[in-house]
Amino acid sequence: MSRLPPARVLHNGRGNCTVLIHGLLASPSFWTGTLPRSVQTGRAIAYPLPGHFPWRCSQSELDRLLDPMRLADAYSAAIQRDFNGRAVDLVGHSSGGYVSLLIAARHPDKVNSIAIVSGFADGSAANMQPMVERGIGSPSVGPLMFRSLLNLWTANPTTFRSGMSNLISNWQRTKRCPRFDDICERVRLDLRASDPNALLRAVRWLRRARGWHQLPRIKQSVCVVAGLRDQIIPISHQYRMAARLSGARVVPFRESGHLPMCEDHNAFSNVIDHWSH
Repeated sequence: MSRLPPARVLHNGRGNCTVLIHGLLASPSFWTGTLPRSVQTGRAIAYPLPGHFPWRCSQSELDRLLDPMRLADAYSAAIQRDFNGRAVDLVGHSSGGYVSLLIAARHPDKVNSIAIVSGFADGSAANMQPMVERGIGSPSVGPLMFRSLLNLWTANPTTFRSGMSNLISNWQRTKRCPRFDDICERVRLDLRASDPNALLRAVRWLRRARGWHQLPRIKQSVCVVAGLRDQIIPISHQYRMAARLSGARVVPFRESGHLPMCEDHNAFSNVIDHWSH
């Protein structure tokens, strides 16, 4: 068990330093087939969200981590550990985008720039999946229901893809991501290796997340990648968030839902390649 997120090294080149943080109910495996070209030339590391495999914490340690300042400190310490003090470009998807904003606000010396993909500054804006909504309900019934629904969702590749239906605008477009099926299977297995109780604690914490007051502190360049057909994070929220970030610009993906890096991988790679240089 560790108080710092474990590193999954995706590339170890001499170019830019990049940290990637996945969204809720995913894993670092999410990035294995979606890396932009520029990220593949440097040192790229994916970190998990707290409560998600392979970051294992005791209940007391997880409760301590689920605090904006302490969580930002944990990721900052991991960046110091894994990049020898060099500042990094942050790429955060959905909840990982919220965490990226926390890191940049509290530890600006560790961050060169930020790409927020389908992200949010306020967890209440998210239209979460039915499994998540039921799990954050009754303290007595919620955990049992969440565990049961998680088991059903991750039971096999077919049920897992079915449960992702509101994340994807057009399944045909995922063929543009050459390893999409492999990514889904890796993430499914990682979720089955996660502790459901820890996942639920992370879900409930992120649902209560409020980060508006952090945004004025962020002075780095920010690229907000927004799928206009996103059913999870309203596009209006993403534009509102960007408007409160002094160095932000929004890049809309007209045909994409919550996973623009999968539905339009080449265009996503082009955006990140341009932004990171």
